Amino acid sequence: MKNKMRFILWISVFSLALGFQVLNAQEQPEVLESNPSLNGLENSEYRRVRIGIEPLNEPANRIGLTEESIRTRYESRLRQYGLEPVSTSEQRSEFVYIGIHIVGTAFHAWVDFGRPVAFNVGKETYTAAGKTWFRSETETHGGDAEFVLQGLDSMFNEFLNEYLKANSK
Repeated sequence: MKNKMRFILWISVFSLALGFQVLNAQEQPEVLESNPSLNGLENSEYRRVRIGIEPLNEPANRIGLTEESIRTRYESRLRQYGLEPVSTSEQRSEFVYIGIHIVGTAFHAWVDFGRPVAFNVGKETYTAAGKTWFRSETETHGGDAEFVLQGLDSMFNEFLNEYLKANSK
């Protein structure tokens, strides 16, 4: 339980630590001139999706989970919906991120969508990397990797549904 709380705290601190920076209107006019987002999932090149996979801890490997099998599973799901998975090395600011962390007989799994976000404070505009969509669950796994992946499937399906809805114009 102690490790699980540390992990959740770590995720929260990491999310806040992404930092802010002041934008100069001449440097990044595309950010300043973009349309307001309705849900944070809109993307001009929405068919190209970068997937990041959280490195797995040793207990996840012991129950049979591998980063490669997770990547293959969700890249295949993207293709089923007419989307193109792109390499994590490609410089895209929008990405979907999948994570699984195993502690004892419990797991915490999540799917989130990150992108640059901009906001004004007075006359200054700030930009930061931010999560605009996030779902997670914490359950027990009983040593069954497929059970963990089924939970991820449900969250990933919800993401895909909302992502495609936000980008169908």
